[in-house]
Amino acid sequence: MRYHRVKGTKDLLPEEASTWRWFETEIRQILELYGYQEIRTPVFENTELFIRSIGETTDIVEKEMYTFKDKGGRSLTLRPEGTAPVMRALIENNLKTPIRLYYYGGMYRRERPQKGRLREFFQIGIEYVGNPSPFADREVIEIGHRIVTHFKIDCQLLINSIGCPDCRRPYYSRLNTFLEKHRDDLCPDCRRRIIKNPMRFFDCKEERCQPFKREAPKIIEHLCSACSEHYHKLKGYLEKSAIPYTEHPGLARGLDYYTRTVFEFVVPELGGQNTIIGGGRYDLLIELFGGNPTPAVGFALGIDRTLLLIKKRIEPPRPIFIAQIGGLYQEARSLQLELHGKGKTVILGDPEMSLKKQLRQADRLNCGWAIMIGSEELKKGKYILRDMVSGEQREYTGKEIIARLT
Repeated sequence: MRYHRVKGTKDLLPEEASTWRWFETEIRQILELYGYQEIRTPVFENTELFIRSIGETTDIVEKEMYTFKDKGGRSLTLRPEGTAPVMRALIENNLKTPIRLYYYGGMYRRERPQKGRLREFFQIGIEYVGNPSPFADREVIEIGHRIVTHFKIDCQLLINSIGCPDCRRPYYSRLNTFLEKHRDDLCPDCRRRIIKNPMRFFDCKEERCQPFKREAPKIIEHLCSACSEHYHKLKGYLEKSAIPYTEHPGLARGLDYYTRTVFEFVVPELGGQNTIIGGGRYDLLIELFGGNPTPAVGFALGIDRTLLLIKKRIEPPRPIFIAQIGGLYQEARSLQLELHGKGKTVILGDPEMSLKKQLRQADRLNCGWAIMIGSEELKKGKYILRDMVSGEQREYTGKEIIARLT
């Protein structure tokens, strides 16, 4: 019997894996420039953690989580997002705030597999915990802007404020009145959410509900003075930082734990799944988990989706191949180790193979250069360096080759 990968997953083959590793390294370097430290959490958590944080009326909890019972009868869930586990770890391990953290890993949601979003997908996210200021929101958004600029991604930053519980109580009353008026025209999920959590209406993807999303009253019109001031200051900081943005009054994000600032970096060419970075503020989440009231803000970047945009422009460094002629192993290995010391990937050819076979192998391995070590050239203190793309080759001394390739 032949086995196949599970629907909604993919195998990351060597060539693509090297691109991913390069991309992850570039992102990590940017995050660490801003003082963020990596944190790693388990791939599964107690189910209640996600129900309480994400919201029991969200699509993620209702339809998409991979939940199972272990042999002890405990309900466990593969993480559908990264923030809740990080906040749980922060409380459990008594990490001091303010603190800047980042995470990387696989997330799992039973969605319809499509371009840019599989059921196993990967994210890098950041969490700035312990600072309630809009200046912290600006830092997180600036990092997102730094990333898309670094990778030359043409996208649009959308921002909104969804206020706090004090703003939402009078707003929900008005929104519910609007939704009840159009109840018969809404999809079944939205009709049910009118009672439980009307804000989830703005996440609906059903075509029949889209016109009503445009007409519905917006939370931005009902902000309390504190939330309004926070939002106003954030916009000022973005303008001073020369970060262009567009206000999107209907932007709500798909997780219940957000408060005040929400934002997305979107790329229209990706179609329906066009958000590559999404985040916001979640000042009530740590308290919800039993910790002290602690403000926090962060984002998650979708690696799969972002690489769709840039992978054609990525050219990971090609390895160097050393072909041995006449069993000159010591010389070949010495040169290999010297290039390793310069941080270069160097593959040593098998001296049991002919030169022709070794060069054929170098071509299959997509090597950029081949160094040929032969006894006649060695007598002159030189090696042959071949450009594997153009086919041109000439003799160089060992020092000249090191200088040319590093």
